[in-house]
Amino acid sequence: MRPVRSGVSRAVIVGAIVVIVIIIAAGGYALLGTKTTTTTTPPTSSTQVTSSTQQSTTPAISTSSSSSSLSSSNTGTSSSQSSTSSIGSTSSSTTSSTGSTGTVANPTKFVYDYVNTPTSMDPDQWTDGGSNFIQGQIYETLFGTLPGSTTVVPWLASNYTVSTDGLTYTVNLRQGIKFQDGTLFNATAVIFNIQRTVLKDSSTTYDEWVFGASPGLINGSYFFSHHFGVGGANYNQSAVDAFISSNGVVMGANPYQVIFHLGYKSAAFISDIALGGQMISPSFVISHWTQPTDGHGFITGITAGDVDPYMSNHTMGTGPFQLKSWDTSTQNIVLNNYPSYWGSPRNTGPSNFTEVDLNFVQSDTARVLDLKSATADAADIPPSDYFAFIDKNAWLDSNQINLTTPGIIADGPHAENSIIWIGFNFVIHNTDGTVASFQPLADRAFRVAAADAVNITDIVASAAFGFGAPANEMLPPGTVGHNDSLPTFWNYNLADVQGNLTQAASDLGFNKSNPKTVAIAYGIGDTTGQAAATEMATNINNMNLGITVQPTPLPGSLLIGQLVGGTIQMYVLEYPNPISDPNQYLTAFGVSQEAAFQGYNNSQIKSLVIQQSSELNATLRLQEVNQINYLMNKDVFEVWLYYPSTLGEGGNGGVGQLFRSYVHGFQFNPGRANLGLYWLWKG
Repeated sequence: MRPVRSGVSRAVIVGAIVVIVIIIAAGGYALLGTKTTTTTTPPTSSTQVTSSTQQSTTPAISTSSSSSSLSSSNTGTSSSQSSTSSIGSTSSSTTSSTGSTGTVANPTKFVYDYVNTPTSMDPDQWTDGGSNFIQGQIYETLFGTLPGSTTVVPWLASNYTVSTDGLTYTVNLRQGIKFQDGTLFNATAVIFNIQRTVLKDSSTTYDEWVFGASPGLINGSYFFSHHFGVGGANYNQSAVDAFISSNGVVMGANPYQVIFHLGYKSAAFISDIALGGQMISPSFVISHWTQPTDGHGFITGITAGDVDPYMSNHTMGTGPFQLKSWDTSTQNIVLNNYPSYWGSPRNTGPSNFTEVDLNFVQSDTARVLDLKSATADAADIPPSDYFAFIDKNAWLDSNQINLTTPGIIADGPHAENSIIWIGFNFVIHNTDGTVASFQPLADRAFRVAAADAVNITDIVASAAFGFGAPANEMLPPGTVGHNDSLPTFWNYNLADVQGNLTQAASDLGFNKSNPKTVAIAYGIGDTTGQAAATEMATNINNMNLGITVQPTPLPGSLLIGQLVGGTIQMYVLEYPNPISDPNQYLTAFGVSQEAAFQGYNNSQIKSLVIQQSSELNATLRLQEVNQINYLMNKDVFEVWLYYPSTLGEGGNGGVGQLFRSYVHGFQFNPGRANLGLYWLWKG
């Protein structure tokens, strides 16, 4: 879930993005097999859319463990290159059908039926799941995770050191890397991009959620974070100048060294900038930038607090793919490979694919048919449709994946590093931006009643078909700090539902003579969200106490629009964590996303979230993380439904991917929820 910026009316926000389908998942990578490389002529421009003591901390990059070939019946190029093993995932297997694949048509073109559509191509404006999926194919960060691992390693960076006081990070950059417009990636580019991220102050990006924690993770950034109670109200020139003069990010001893000055020690700094800080060509941005006339402060190429309309629809990164076209009416996207791509930390050269066609196919049935007919090389498939390809009885009886369709591969199941949950809006707004008079979710008794009305164990078994495990806290098992023994303060119990609803009726004033309705939204196609919403509604409505729960299926964009606009009441969504560090979850749920858009404001939790971020003692930090999760559970702040598992990479409420058996190179990445196209090949 990634909301939009403040300063725009809720009605405008909702109306503006209603036509865009967003399905929540985090972008990511999958692991390579042996790749053959091809060369094309790069386009000349983007296509328009219809100093203290230092301690060395350069991590090693592991290249050991199991084979990465996805197909066990590969008749094309064999895979002999080793790869990193899966970290933090459940045991899994790769299952290939026995049918012959024959000759592979268009071996350098990859066709993917997908459902996770983007909102914007600008990584400094949106990092919702759909946008992050596309951005992750085009843009790269200083640090990242190699396929099959949640361990953060240098990516565009080569190494880094940390001062003894933990407040200064010196990052050395790889040399010789070029943006897709031919300009050099260097320290100037890094400084420009970090400044752009902070000054844009978008509430929908990873970076802004973590940079602004008091007193500002990056020196001077706190003013521009409105997630923590201040900032963002005045984007004038003096505010911009103050941030620039704070020297939060500056040139080091040479053009390939960057120095970060932090406002506080952070145990998660490298992990945090691995999640965001995508590098865009400064020259490209500047050449299409217009000086503001709205009074907002700026530096050349960057206007504080304003959306960059050109970069919303254009790209220029260092990654393996370039945006050729994005049809915003159909949401079909075409990517071309970047033939001068440097090859990632594995030095594997440009992509094997000269073209990737991402076809938005909303119908589950149509995606199944496309994959079976080889119209698509891969497709997003929800668990309810896995059984068009695998034996249902074998899975339900013994958790065995037995393929029933020739020419198909199913990799998994894998435990995603994500949480599917029911969210509550503590401060509901009307569409005109005013605060609604009826605020049922601000009442704890009502929240407990809603939570107790859902049989989570049954939802996982019947709606998710066993692809997942009931959740007891916000952090999934693959995240540091997860605690299996942490108690919840809700449990499926209809007697408790009636008792708490009766208390809520007294608190809130609803009854048979003064009936009220509260909606619970879920994304179209989200079968588990639908099941949870329907069960909650049935159990509460049958009690006839003057409150009606209305299940409401919505396109992803409208769901997100209502969340951001504050008009949503309850909802079901998924939040994936791309890495093993818990800080993203804690800041997102504890102080930023939920506080900003759902009115949740627990000062004790907020203080603990900031405290754990700066705690370098691992034992003490884990204690603080556990305390945060305990307090959230006690508050019944959200209802944690389940931790999904999936075939393929997953995402969007457990929706997975299946492949034609001539597709190779996939390896599950525990923290990513979208395919990493670069690592795949056909043969």
